[in-house]
Amino acid sequence: MEIAHSSSVLNSLGSIRPPFLMLTPACLLLAFGASAYLGANIQVQTLLLVFIAGLAAHISVNTFNEYFDFKSGLDLVTNKTPFSGGSGTLPQHPSQANNVLVIAIVSLITCISIGLYFSFAIAWELLALGVSGVLLIVFYTTYITRMPWLCLVAPGLAFGPIMIIGTGLILLNKFSLPLLLLSLITFFLVNNLLLLNQLPDIEADKSVGRNHLPIKIGRAASIKVFTLFNILPLILIVVIYSLNYFHKSILLGVIPLLIALVYSIKLIRKPYDNQVLNQAMPFNVLVNLATPTIIGISFWLASP
Repeated sequence: MEIAHSSSVLNSLGSIRPPFLMLTPACLLLAFGASAYLGANIQVQTLLLVFIAGLAAHISVNTFNEYFDFKSGLDLVTNKTPFSGGSGTLPQHPSQANNVLVIAIVSLITCISIGLYFSFAIAWELLALGVSGVLLIVFYTTYITRMPWLCLVAPGLAFGPIMIIGTGLILLNKFSLPLLLLSLITFFLVNNLLLLNQLPDIEADKSVGRNHLPIKIGRAASIKVFTLFNILPLILIVVIYSLNYFHKSILLGVIPLLIALVYSIKLIRKPYDNQVLNQAMPFNVLVNLATPTIIGISFWLASP
């Protein structure tokens, strides 16, 4: 019986989508490095709690998404790719649906508990960011995916301003305009991460009542938005550099963003070519992970 229970838990773990969780440490590394450069007194236990909260939030949104997509029947009609269409955990193990829901709820409670601790111990302003984050987690799959423009920006809000400004409030004990500008880099990139992954699922998503941006404006127009969102982080890096908010090593972030421009141009030229789309998807993930990681590490190395 105990072995069966262990197997049951293991079968549920695919729903957290472990490869996708790398985005959390990448974005937090940007926040940690920038805060250190701005003079934060970094303590290991604080970093660990922030990391656990961020990871718990990411696990929660992933597992809520898996659970609700399974319940709606979406998982049964999507064409799976390594980057879209769900993990496939619940279609393969439908008896694990309740376990996946439990993982989602426990992860959310963990995130909320740590957030409340920091709110009362350090900065009450964290409550507003925390409530916004919780609403995005809980309502993303069931409601936000039916509102095109909110669905477009929800991922970026979570991994950009909410995560990075929140971390800055904890580490610096104050709001930071430089961090706000920096968070907009991940805001645009993470929006693009989800936007590109929605393109293969347009018909499947439409069949269960979703109404995200590619459904609303079509594939070609969505790729133009995608391209704009790859250009804006480049502009932001130049603006932040010119304002002398951070070390000049921020310019290293341009390197992965140039890769983003290359596949953006290819997609604009052939917006309905699935082969081009499939080639762009891994590079899109790479840019999302590499850009904040490179900038974050460079700031940390340059910090006083």
